[in-house]
Amino acid sequence: MTLEWNWYLLEVWPRMMETAEVEIVGSDVEFYCPQTWLRKRVENSYQAVPSPLLPGNYAFVRLSSDPAEPAHIDDQIDAIHHMRGVHRVLKGAGGNWAKVHLWEINDLKHREAETKREASRANGRITPAKFKPDTPVRIMGNGNFEGLIGKYLWSARGMATVALENGIRTSVPEVDLAEISDHAMRRRA
Repeated sequence: MTLEWNWYLLEVWPRMMETAEVEIVGSDVEFYCPQTWLRKRVENSYQAVPSPLLPGNYAFVRLSSDPAEPAHIDDQIDAIHHMRGVHRVLKGAGGNWAKVHLWEINDLKHREAETKREASRANGRITPAKFKPDTPVRIMGNGNFEGLIGKYLWSARGMATVALENGIRTSVPEVDLAEISDHAMRRRA
């Protein structure tokens, strides 16, 4: 008897994704809800925050089936359908359960990793468009100028010009700037 492992698409009730995940994983079934990572501002920094990648409330479950016994998959899907948080397991064309190929799941996981990397790349840094001239800034991750403090002057083509405390002007990538609060500047003085 050789088992086939297939992914199936399911719909979860609104605001019940975590409940459905706990229920399904608790029954030893693999569960996957694709996420995209967004940068959201929290106080004076940005944080990478997960958000569903697919519109609606969709997730995937990985079930094993025996090709010689198709009723086995129906029993598994019926059990999942009756778990808390699960609205329904979707059917595809012809009334068959909506199978999803492994390469499609791997593609979603790759896309999720990319968005997480992009969102966290500038974590804790203020978007330069929010800067006003003479805003105190710290240069982050830029070789010789890393950690130096100055005043933001202007930006052009992704580069920001900063007047350092010692009077020197330098250009650094915009993403390498972090705003410093007035309180921190007063403490330095």
